[in-house]
Amino acid sequence: MKAQYLLAKYIPDLARMEPVNIGVVTWYRGHVRLKFREADSLKCLEDKELYDRWVRFWNRTAQQDEIVPYRSEPVKRKSTNFLQAFCSTQDGQFLLIDGGFVMEKTTVKELDSVTNYLFEELVADPSTVESKKKYGLSEKCKEIFDSPQISGRVQSRFGVKCDIHGTEQKIPFDWGHGNGKPDSLFEKVNLNNSGSVFDAAFKFQCVIDPAIVSREKCVALVDSSVSGNDQSDNYVRLIESYCPIIDVSNKHEARDQILQILDSCL
Repeated sequence: MKAQYLLAKYIPDLARMEPVNIGVVTWYRGHVRLKFREADSLKCLEDKELYDRWVRFWNRTAQQDEIVPYRSEPVKRKSTNFLQAFCSTQDGQFLLIDGGFVMEKTTVKELDSVTNYLFEELVADPSTVESKKKYGLSEKCKEIFDSPQISGRVQSRFGVKCDIHGTEQKIPFDWGHGNGKPDSLFEKVNLNNSGSVFDAAFKFQCVIDPAIVSREKCVALVDSSVSGNDQSDNYVRLIESYCPIIDVSNKHEARDQILQILDSCL
């Protein structure tokens, strides 16, 4: 069974019929998730209070055990026809449009991530999405490692000599600490990119297995605020099997954690 979704739309002018995507409703095996744009982010809104009432109404309706469409039989939330029945609640300027099925396999645990992904792709203000992309993992890590407390203590593009199948190779890490021999290593890992995950896993294995650097002094840097891939949880478990993870979505906490590791190398 695949997850289904609806797009919620608002029509500022019924005469012109130019709808704006305002939210997404996802369903999987009787579980429903909703996510809507904030009223303040919609410049086309005529009545913000009315908009908020619709959002509250749809959220309440989604949690009901069943929906009774006009002149029709009740439809249980566990039914695969639930979203079709949910569409019967639309009216006037507030529409619900069938989006179809989510192509990737989904679990109940992943439904929140699926909803967030669909929202970012189909609903979110493009300017907001673009700004998030511009200020992603690389930018957050650079800001942290360029901070006065850290910048003088680490070296970027820190090369570590490793034996790869009998041949000495220098493997670059994003940041490292040590004089000649590395004491700690830090590598960015994009949880939305399988190549980044497997590349980091290979690098960590190359330095941990021969005890060049201890496991607790190798750190994967991730940004949970932009991880919308259904495989993200699996990637996190994979990386954690090699080394600790620091989430840079909270820059202050991440900086403090990095400082603790650097201090432990003294």
